[in-house]
Amino acid sequence: MAQNGKIEFGASCAKKMRSLVKKRGKRWSILVAQVDPDGIATAFAIQATLEIFDIEAGIFYSGGFGHPQNRILYNEFELMKHMKPMRDLPADTVLALADSSRFDDSRFRDGNGRKMILPVKRFGLAVDHHMEDVQESRDFLPIIHTCGAAATLGWKLLHGLGGKADERLSQLTAIGIQSDTDRLTHPITRPIDREVFNEAMKATSQQFIHDCFDYALPDRYLDLYQEVLTTKQTVCDDVRIGHVTSLLMEDEGDYLSIIADSLRKVKGAETTVIWGVAGKEVRASVRTRSKQENLTALIEAIFGAGNGGSKYGSGGARYSLADPHVPFAHTADLLIQYLSAQYQERISLFLGSSEPKRRNNGKPDKTAP
Repeated sequence: MAQNGKIEFGASCAKKMRSLVKKRGKRWSILVAQVDPDGIATAFAIQATLEIFDIEAGIFYSGGFGHPQNRILYNEFELMKHMKPMRDLPADTVLALADSSRFDDSRFRDGNGRKMILPVKRFGLAVDHHMEDVQESRDFLPIIHTCGAAATLGWKLLHGLGGKADERLSQLTAIGIQSDTDRLTHPITRPIDREVFNEAMKATSQQFIHDCFDYALPDRYLDLYQEVLTTKQTVCDDVRIGHVTSLLMEDEGDYLSIIADSLRKVKGAETTVIWGVAGKEVRASVRTRSKQENLTALIEAIFGAGNGGSKYGSGGARYSLADPHVPFAHTADLLIQYLSAQYQERISLFLGSSEPKRRNNGKPDKTAP
């Protein structure tokens, strides 16, 4: 059921789901490759769908709740009671992917931040809105359709099988669609997204939607933003890259995406790369306004194959540092300076130039906040 055209959530889909459950049994787990509103909503929709078949599936996540929007959902819905980190994933359950359809998703991480390799045979279901080269079989059912949010498809799957969203799922779905479609303005938004959003809003207050986007940031964010502005450089007139000069706490890595979203709007280079060292990992957020840029190829050229990816102009990367390379406080500057030089050179090589070009001598753009 991976397709770009009209997708059927009625009798045909129900028959396939019944056949799949009969074949794979009733021990399932749901994976959220990266915590965000769309992934969370999709996971709860899959969970409700599996309950139709008397399956109680736990939800497991990679990433964290450092982003203020994620923390709002975490507190509002007490997600600590309903979701567990991937380090607690049982070894013998069938897996359902929420907002992902990559069996080797680079975002799957264990408790130490290391990439997890999960056997392909464990996967039974995927609900995703990004087209991937996955094939339907007796053991695996892909619910994949190009649209603005995976939460849209999770909602349609549940209701197509005769289920009904409760108030929590309605609220999660509404904010998931709003978040992934840039409040229904992104060009990837489809009529099906607007339809489901309107349905979900029947049980969602407008104030809740407002609060999820009107989040407050700590003073620490301003410090990190200033560090990025003092390090930003433009390579080959195409890519603006900047980094946090200090070590990030693990949950501060999510601030990089907020900074990248802001700098993406500044005139000049069409692509923005913001990175930092958080805990034992290098984290990066990448944004582009270019419709031609192969963003995943650029991300992998900078941070290594399999360490990141992108969708619709938005991407990121993360990889673990080898234990001998995890910096102490007094050696962090040296490591970060080295990585900065490496990443600039990699961008330059990817873009076909031998020398990185720097603009403004590290001074902030006048249009930057």
